[in-house]
Amino acid sequence: MRNSGVITGTSGIAMDLGLDDDTVEMADFSAVTGDILFGERMDRLVIDGLTGAFSGSVDFGTGDDVFEVAGLSLMDGDWMFDAITEIYGGAGIDTLSFSTDFATFLNEVTVSVLDAVTYALRFGDAPAQLVFTDFETLRFSDGTYAMSDLAPVPLPAGLWLMLSGLGGFAVMRRRKSVA
Repeated sequence: MRNSGVITGTSGIAMDLGLDDDTVEMADFSAVTGDILFGERMDRLVIDGLTGAFSGSVDFGTGDDVFEVAGLSLMDGDWMFDAITEIYGGAGIDTLSFSTDFATFLNEVTVSVLDAVTYALRFGDAPAQLVFTDFETLRFSDGTYAMSDLAPVPLPAGLWLMLSGLGGFAVMRRRKSVA
């Protein structure tokens, strides 16, 4: 299904796509108000040239699914989304795909790790964020990465080593002044 218009869910659900393999393309000035529910197979949501708005959540169900951003830059503010848009990958191998390279993505996106399977992405200065749950892989123009590659780097163990060394110097100095 290719959407270039407005889809509004009257009871909170804008699209319920059932059990088959489904592809939804959001293009041009399209907008969706409400949730998108995919089925139990291999599904794909493509954001392509979208300059409209999205308000709701996306649930991919089970299966190997793809959330793809192509033909635009979210970092330039082309896509306007609600304060928090939640995208659930569900069971299976789920992929978040961008048409940019990994380094550009990391320079333009603020990543927050909410828990072991949930990542929040904030694009540029946008006040809103996309929250991805149960997505396993990231695909960029220069390769494929694990979602865990987005995790912030922990402080190195060298900090503790340095503090231990300073404590050792203090003990040695104290022993020397007693002798």
